[in-house]
Amino acid sequence: MEIENLKECSVQSISNSLHSLAKNVLNSIDKTLLNEKRYTIDRFENDFAVCEENSTQKMVDIPISLLPQNVKEQDILSFIDGVYTINLQATNLAKEKILDKTKESFKN
Repeated sequence: MEIENLKECSVQSISNSLHSLAKNVLNSIDKTLLNEKRYTIDRFENDFAVCEENSTQKMVDIPISLLPQNVKEQDILSFIDGVYTINLQATNLAKEKILDKTKESFKN
């Protein structure tokens, strides 16, 4: 009987720990996403990438030295905790949307 009680307590304890861990991970992800800014690279001028800040549509100059080496025009950058990274998922989705619009315009 004691072994069964111990098993039940262990399962409940593990379940509570997993629930707490999942809650912490989701809170961390939410905070990261709230702090994320996204920029689309429009062009390069001298030592700057001229980018559109996606939420405000304002143009900003970002020093190329702060960006990953392999950036190119139309890449979407994520800025989180002071670091710029190429957001491949957002970049590919934007490219697909442009391709779909292009195909649609040629249908008509």
